[in-house]
Amino acid sequence: MHAVNLGEVYYDSLRVSGIEQAQELFAKVAKLPITFILEVDIHFIELVGQYKTSYRVSYADCFVLALAEREAAIVISTDHHEFDVIDDTGKLSFYWLR
Repeated sequence: MHAVNLGEVYYDSLRVSGIEQAQELFAKVAKLPITFILEVDIHFIELVGQYKTSYRVSYADCFVLALAEREAAIVISTDHHEFDVIDDTGKLSFYWLR
C-alpha cells in the first residue's frame, strides 16, 4: 500500500468519523500484514501521471494503479465506479470486496 493511499484512508476516516476513530483505524491498519511504500521515484511519478491522464480516476487512486503495475500486484477495492473501466482493459488484476 502506498503511503498516499494510507493517508487517504486516514483522511476519509477523520472526515467521516472524527479523530478518535481515525486514529483507531490507523492503528489497526498499521498492524495488518501490509507493506507500506514510502518511496517515490521519477518512473513511478510518470506511471502515476499516465494513469491520471488516461482514466477518470482520482490522483490518489492513480498511486494504487501505478503500484499494482510496478509490483505486478492485485488491486483490492470496492470502488467499481472508479476502476471498472480499468478492470475491463485486463491491464491490471482486481479483487473486488463487494
